[in-house]
Amino acid sequence: MHFCFLFALAVLAYPVWAQPAPAQLPPDTVVARMGDITITVGDLAAYSRAGGQQAQRNMTGDPKAFLQQLVLMRLLAREAEQAKLHEQSPYTEQLALNRQMVLSQARLSDHYDKILITAEDQRNHYEKNRDQYRQMRVKVIYLSFTSNPAAIPAGQKVRNETESLELAKNVLAKARAGEDFGKLAGEHSDDMKSKHNNGEFGVIRRTDKIPEEFARAIFALKPGDVTEPLRQPNGYYLFRAEEEATQPFDEVRDEIYSKLKETRQRAWLDELSRKTAVEIEKPEFFERLRANPAASATPNAR
Repeated sequence: MHFCFLFALAVLAYPVWAQPAPAQLPPDTVVARMGDITITVGDLAAYSRAGGQQAQRNMTGDPKAFLQQLVLMRLLAREAEQAKLHEQSPYTEQLALNRQMVLSQARLSDHYDKILITAEDQRNHYEKNRDQYRQMRVKVIYLSFTSNPAAIPAGQKVRNETESLELAKNVLAKARAGEDFGKLAGEHSDDMKSKHNNGEFGVIRRTDKIPEEFARAIFALKPGDVTEPLRQPNGYYLFRAEEEATQPFDEVRDEIYSKLKETRQRAWLDELSRKTAVEIEKPEFFERLRANPAASATPNAR
């Protein structure tokens, strides 16, 4: 059973992905055989299209094991049909449900593929949302603290939050008075990477996944400015703006294309969801189901 489930997951993976058959052999070329069960180049191409990259990796990683699983699946499926298992419950219902799932996924994929995003759409989005593509090269000083000093090994010096905040204010005053920020990072920062690299942190984009209060503070800076101490659960941060820029359109064109496609797909799904609002007519059924799932889910439950 575990093998079958693993195989099914590999074959039915999403997204759909296709690749030309190796060596461009004719589709009816037989690549494996067990008795009267054959596997052709066309069969493998179909599995690759339906199964995505995982199916392709399985196929090329260990071809013999993959083919043995494929043949075994076909053999078991044929025996199941001969025994008319597909006409018995719960297999009839499972097959119907699987068919609906595949078709619903097919509809999603088909709609997504047909969404048209023009070069003008991309350019308009960029111009209207230039702030999203701002980026700032910054330096950082990180001053850690602990709220549980008892958990720190004996003899190891740690700061509590009050001490860390006081130090942050002191370092900030020195930085704003003109002391070299990189030198201050080397002396005080608890972030080892920036501590040994003149305080360098790198480039932050407005759309990066950082705390919103950090983004607001950083992008309110002008080059040379330093933020107030920014708190996180284990420490305070001081950021110094070094250089501000906006990513050029050509650099983010593909990102905008994908974003617009996803936005329109989501809008279509939201509209479809609004049209399919469900009214529960028998709430007592679901109350019984919560109380006794095994009994309430049966058709004859009263």
